[in-house]
Formats: sequence, C-alpha cells, structure tokens
Amino acid sequence: MDCDGPARERAWTFRERVRGEMIGDLELIRSTVAPTFTYIAHTGDGRRRTVAPGTADSDLFTPLCAAEDLVIWLTVDQFVADKQGVAADGLLHISCPPEAAPRYGVHASDPDAFHVITSEIALFVRFADRLMSHEVTYSDPATQTVSTVPPADTLRRRSLRERIDRELPRR
Repeated sequence: MDCDGPARERAWTFRERVRGEMIGDLELIRSTVAPTFTYIAHTGDGRRRTVAPGTADSDLFTPLCAAEDLVIWLTVDQFVADKQGVAADGLLHISCPPEAAPRYGVHASDPDAFHVITSEIALFVRFADRLMSHEVTYSDPATQTVSTVPPADTLRRRSLRERIDRELPRR
C-alpha cells in the first residue's frame, strides 16, 4: 500500500471487511465496523436503502454471511484512503444461485446456473476511531451485466476462504 499512518490503517480495515464479506466471516466483519455503523445505498433509478445505526449486524452482515452460496467481491479501479476514511470505485460482483438472483433485481434466466451480477459502484466510508462508522454507495442498474455459470464452475466460499487465507495474509 502506498500510504502511511492513519490512511494505511483505514485501507487495511477496509480490506479486512471486504475479505470478511467475500468469505462469509462475520467475526472479521464485526472487527472492522462500529456498533453504530450506518449503510446507505443509492441507485441510479432513484431507489435508496438505509440500514439504520446499530442494525447493520442483523440486517446486513449476518444474512450476508449465512448465505453460503453467495460470494461478493470488488474489482477496484480507484482507491483513496486518508485519515478521515476511504473512497473507491470499480465493479461489484455478486455470484449467487438462481433463487437468490431476484434479490439483486435479476430474473433467473437459467434455473440450473449460478448468476454473476456485475455493476459499477462508487463508495465512501467514514471512520470513528479505528472502525468504519458510515458507508454510502452508489450504483446504477443501467450498468449491470449478468452472466450465468454452471454450478461446477462457481466460486464457493469454502475454497475461496482457503485460498484467500493462504495468499492474503492478515495483519
């Protein structure tokens, strides 16, 4: 990482949260967010989802981690960290079974295939002390692409967890 001090700390904390979301590690996610963490998602079609302070664990992170067949990851184009927080843009990828696709605004075109939903995203995260306290995201459904993948070729959290733990050391 090309930063020092508080900016480096913010970048590492963000990375660990993303790692936790990818592999479904609720305790790792909890170690990166404040108990009063707030999440607001805006979409280009005018929708807004707000996760109120203090409810992100039950309303956002626990369901995410419980969905064993769901894998979420980011491809980051631009990333900035400073002593206040982080900002990033890039692509959000969601790999999910067909029955979960409607939750992400996608009609499951193939009932036997996993769907990989990709959208452009911008996000801004603020910190309180060393923990994430507030996140705002923006994505436009018009940028969304969907591909189907046979179940045998789908990312699985268990194998992903082993690979990430081996290749990306924790702090």
